[in-house]
Amino acid sequence: MSSTAAMEERKELEVSAPAAYSDNYTKTVLQDQNEALPSPLSLISPLLAPTRITKVYKEDEYSYYGPMPSGLMIQEASAFVSNNSDAIKLHVASILREFIRLTREDCERECMVEPDAGWFTVRMFKPNIEYNIPRWHRDGRMTDCTSASHLLHCKYATVLLGAPTLVLPETATVTAIDDRPIRRKENATLLSSEVPVRLVDGQIIRFSWGRNDSPVHSEPDMTSDRIFVSVLYGSESEIRDMVDLRRHYGSCDVYRNCQERSMTPVSK
Repeated sequence: MSSTAAMEERKELEVSAPAAYSDNYTKTVLQDQNEALPSPLSLISPLLAPTRITKVYKEDEYSYYGPMPSGLMIQEASAFVSNNSDAIKLHVASILREFIRLTREDCERECMVEPDAGWFTVRMFKPNIEYNIPRWHRDGRMTDCTSASHLLHCKYATVLLGAPTLVLPETATVTAIDDRPIRRKENATLLSSEVPVRLVDGQIIRFSWGRNDSPVHSEPDMTSDRIFVSVLYGSESEIRDMVDLRRHYGSCDVYRNCQERSMTPVSK
């Protein structure tokens, strides 16, 4: 396939990335095999169903590292959410299954990464002042790539309740920032006039990591309860590498060796 044909095919598949990203990157960035790279930021369709959740009881976090897809993960995560909110477990399980299905399909089709394993997380927040000043940053390297066929390493995210992640289109001002934590206040001032990408309820976003053009983003100002869900896919060795890296920095995370991979029904 010619590079022009590859670009056209990917353009048809790519879901409504903000114009700044499409204009700046997807038209001209090619890999050695003359295949167009996916956009650093993409809005995935269709939207997820409304969750009907209205409140979170306390701040908490659930993480899973292991084979994908995983019925066990769906059971654990839906129980985790329903036990710490007014959510209905069966309804949450259905939404999480759809989130995993859509993101795995996109990852394999668009990013050319086989989603055999993954890091899945749910973070539940109460109102706080931690993000009154935005934490604008690009995600750095999560793990070493194990295959030259991977077009793009990325992370998928959505919210089940509360404000969406703030993501900025790539402008000259955004490109110029130094996103080290020491520059947090300075960057908040520099980027105060930048308008984040508009995200609606149920929207899944895909954003790259470890690249100079990975989207600049931040948690929103936490003025209300929030439930954030994300997943990062890779090979088993890539996800195990991520676990080892996090252990090095004091985390107790482990790779789950469960053999159960199917999306089994979840009872209430």
